[in-house]
Amino acid sequence: MGRNRSKKVKHGREERSRWHRLLCFLGLRKSEEPTVIEVAEAPDWKDNLEIKTEPVTLPRNRLLHWGPIVALSITFIIGCVSSYFATMWWPINTTGGFLNLVWFLFWNYSVMVNLSKASFTGPGHAIPAKGSVASFLQWCEPCSGYKVPRSHHCSHCGRCSMKMDHHCPWINNCVGHRNHAHFVRFLVSAVVGCIHALVILIAAFYHAINLNWYLRYGNGSEPRVMLTFPTLIAMVIASALAFGVVVGVGGLLYIQLKYIKNNKTGIEEYIEQKAVSYREEEDCDWEDFTYPYDLGWKRNFREVLFSWSGE
Repeated sequence: MGRNRSKKVKHGREERSRWHRLLCFLGLRKSEEPTVIEVAEAPDWKDNLEIKTEPVTLPRNRLLHWGPIVALSITFIIGCVSSYFATMWWPINTTGGFLNLVWFLFWNYSVMVNLSKASFTGPGHAIPAKGSVASFLQWCEPCSGYKVPRSHHCSHCGRCSMKMDHHCPWINNCVGHRNHAHFVRFLVSAVVGCIHALVILIAAFYHAINLNWYLRYGNGSEPRVMLTFPTLIAMVIASALAFGVVVGVGGLLYIQLKYIKNNKTGIEEYIEQKAVSYREEEDCDWEDFTYPYDLGWKRNFREVLFSWSGE
């Protein structure tokens, strides 16, 4: 009994010690030494401290996973079906029809390119830090090294990812420092492209169900969209997929933009909420927390979204 009680007391002290270090790091509790927090620009990661390649998984194998396969398959289905009906609803021999089809195909191209870049580029992986800076960093047991600031260990990738937001199954990789911009562009292209697809499919369906009216009372210039049972099934499937993407991916895009506005990641948002919740439960009279990486919404968006090289 005495030994078990001693273990519980030791575990409780270690737990309180971990919370104390975390709260001091976040600025929710005063540490023994004064801490100065100031807003600074994002670091320019040096090449000799970062692993840019993907040694664990070959690039060609990144897309050979259920997530990218499903995402590309959905893109292919929506793209083919919508393009087929676009040529009937708005013939490409007209200027408007040609531009409409080209614009729609651009969204398909953007989805596939940014998905591939987000998957192949990866978040960036830093070599475990050693030397004089080690005392200021957190230790990563699986990597057997100290983590660089804002990095977190991913159990799927088996390494610490720089500025890790989350591990995304749709790109079969982590979303982080180097591929966050490509990932957000992938989401934007998917949502806007599917909205465009829904406009095409709804317009084509409207003209199809009113085909007899156009044949009887029209002047012959109206588009003639004819539906067969197979094409109707294809239209329903493509419409359902496009609507699902707009709702599901649109929600994810909203969350990502909210995080970027405050220069946070999903993990950092969770850690902060957990620390604030602990602070409220303990009813502690601590100083207000100032998030150190918020540079203002304009600079936050510029840092993530307007780095076209993915860096």
